[in-house]
Amino acid sequence: MTLAHKHFGIFLKAEGIPEGINPFMILHGSEEIEIIKNVIPDRSYKVVSKFIDFQDKGKLTIGLAETLITGLDGEKELFVRIISQLIIRGFGGFGHKGVVKLTEFPSKPEREPCHVAEEFINPG
Repeated sequence: MTLAHKHFGIFLKAEGIPEGINPFMILHGSEEIEIIKNVIPDRSYKVVSKFIDFQDKGKLTIGLAETLITGLDGEKELFVRIISQLIIRGFGGFGHKGVVKLTEFPSKPEREPCHVAEEFINPG
């Protein structure tokens, strides 16, 4: 699934984003995608993104955006929820440590894997 912002200038004016961010200093961080219901091909959906938190890390800021994908025409049915992290270099020092806790992933186990499977994929 790929979501792209067609007009990045409008994206920078989104609800909750602070002024003064240089778009050339934004790096893609990570995304957590929660698929609640199957997304059906050839069906239209409503996609709404908004910033939910900015976390000051000193010389950079982590911006957290939430994207909700719902049905059209007033349907309240939620299909997908995406939390995106953007790393904004050169924008920090404002002191807000954030209200949304970042996901902590477990570290890689030290033992050998229980099972390994390899599958050849023909690119043609």
